[in-house]
Amino acid sequence: MIEQSINNPLKVTCCATFVGSVLYLAGVAPDINTINYDYCPNYPTYFANHSDKWILITDNTKLQPGDVVLTGSSKRARYGHIEIFAGYVDGYATCLGAGNNEAISIASPRECNNIYDNNYFNEAYRYI
Repeated sequence: MIEQSINNPLKVTCCATFVGSVLYLAGVAPDINTINYDYCPNYPTYFANHSDKWILITDNTKLQPGDVVLTGSSKRARYGHIEIFAGYVDGYATCLGAGNNEAISIASPRECNNIYDNNYFNEAYRYI
């Protein structure tokens, strides 16, 4: 259950559970428990099944704060990471996310800029 992840006493999580928890607590994905929300590759199907609430963004220059971004280390590992685009700080893209069982953090501009590299960026989703 997502409530167990939210109340994890160790205060650590993976990127997918972090994003799922944010979406759940924000009320934009109340049924996120219906998927294995701690596994990045499940998110595109979830968003596609809820296309009345989420739109696909394929142009990485059109991101807006709050967009859920899926990246990978290569096209073969297409959905290796998920994070929330937070906008720009001093002209640099900033994302909110978590690593594999790490504390939640704001990614530094260098870490988030891979969303502009088409070798890493796959797609994003925006709640409408």
